[in-house]
Amino acid sequence: MLNIAILLFLSGLLAGAVNFFVNYLELPFPKNTLLKDGEGDWPKPRTLWTAILGYAIVGIAGSFLTPLIDAIIGGLKGLELTNNIPKNPLYNYILFGYGLVFGYSTTRLLLSILDSIIKRLSKAEATIVNLNDIKEDFKSIQIKINATAQNVIDECEADFDANMSDCSGFVKAVASAFTVTLTGQADDIVDQICGEGWQLLADGVEAKNKADNGWLVVAGLKSTQNVPPQANGHVAIIVSGGLAQQRYPTGYWGKLGGVGEKNKTINWAWNKESRDKVIYSGRQI
Repeated sequence: MLNIAILLFLSGLLAGAVNFFVNYLELPFPKNTLLKDGEGDWPKPRTLWTAILGYAIVGIAGSFLTPLIDAIIGGLKGLELTNNIPKNPLYNYILFGYGLVFGYSTTRLLLSILDSIIKRLSKAEATIVNLNDIKEDFKSIQIKINATAQNVIDECEADFDANMSDCSGFVKAVASAFTVTLTGQADDIVDQICGEGWQLLADGVEAKNKADNGWLVVAGLKSTQNVPPQANGHVAIIVSGGLAQQRYPTGYWGKLGGVGEKNKTINWAWNKESRDKVIYSGRQI
């Protein structure tokens, strides 16, 4: 009894020879006999041995796919592969036949697999290109959305030095740059942002979201609502930025009798007893 590996080797060798004659030498009907004069040439002799070796290797490799295919499909018909071929000589012919078929078909199988891979890669490349286009579009949208938010930050920077010791003066200066009129002191401004043309916001999270989207957002607390009550109220501009403790947005403010803060979360603008009572209000600009 022949060893399985030897039998597959021989069937693969024969399959390579068949491939060589059919595909390389183009037997039994060479293409040059079917073409007009001057079209097509008989294969050049210098490639002959390279072709023979190549077809033999591919054929042998293909024949050794027999056990793999047998395992994948759950058993080839008429074949029972074990470590050695069963005693029934019929299995020799069956195995040899499968090895011959798979060995001969390997080139076409490989080309089919390669074509499938190329198509998948082309689809993947097209998908990547589409995703990149979407990312670029999204970046463009982000730039458009955040442009006004950045303008608010730029205006806060521009107006800070002149109003670092005057919270109401600072807020009025920033608002006026966007053609929004606010008047009076901090208490007056708090009343105004609770009135017509303004939208009261639920909390610091909503205030941050509106600022991120380019709204003019003001935070304020009247003097009598401070804990303890103060002689003056306090107001600040909320800008696009971070959120402290999941509730306090980023802002700019002046400070009466002192120096305010730039680009800092507003839990530093009021004391612990007052900061959760702050009113947030915004309007589109």
